[in-house]
Amino acid sequence: MRTPYPFVLHALCLVPVSLLLIGLHCFIGPENAVYGFFTAVRKAHPSWTPPMELFSDCALYAFYLVYVLFLLRGVRRKRPEDIFFVLSYLVAQVLIAALLCRVVKIAVGRPRPMTGGPFHPFSLGWGYQSFPSGHTGEILGSALPFIWRYGSRASLPLALGFGLLIAAVAFSRIYLSMHHPTDIWGGLVFGSLSGYASWAFWNALLTRWRERLPRRIRAWLDSAE
Repeated sequence: MRTPYPFVLHALCLVPVSLLLIGLHCFIGPENAVYGFFTAVRKAHPSWTPPMELFSDCALYAFYLVYVLFLLRGVRRKRPEDIFFVLSYLVAQVLIAALLCRVVKIAVGRPRPMTGGPFHPFSLGWGYQSFPSGHTGEILGSALPFIWRYGSRASLPLALGFGLLIAAVAFSRIYLSMHHPTDIWGGLVFGSLSGYASWAFWNALLTRWRERLPRRIRAWLDSAE
């Protein structure tokens, strides 16, 4: 049975990070001013940088752990919906949040704030892979599957809670001068595509694609129903 996509909750999930980006522009200024502001903050408070780096790099690991637990539960209890849930997430993340996002990063060649200078399209240098923000896209693409699977119109805390986490990761990338604010907007686009694609893959696996699985796998899945 095809489940509807929760566009309202998806939009609510984007509210905190959108307010963050709009606030930076309104209260600090254009992107070069944002870069200068947070550079000065890091120099004034160097002890804040290590924990910010740790959070920025490791926030996704919590999601990875949860997905692994879902996969293990699905295999142990023969729950195809859990197995397909994780597989759909992996396919969407690899194809969109990882590969497609990486291709765009290389093709655009935008310098990171700390790198500066002109664009270098098709550069493989890390300093010229600023747009879009991969961390933002991946954290959003990891959160949305839980929203479309477990959310409903009454689940505002779930959407806003994930939204605050996404905003925190986005803020860390700007604070560390890894990305411009517009890179974050780009990451939100790719993360949204990944979240929607995972929903489409999940519904397809539960309906059409399941019938195309090898007979032994279908028999194993059906034995739990």
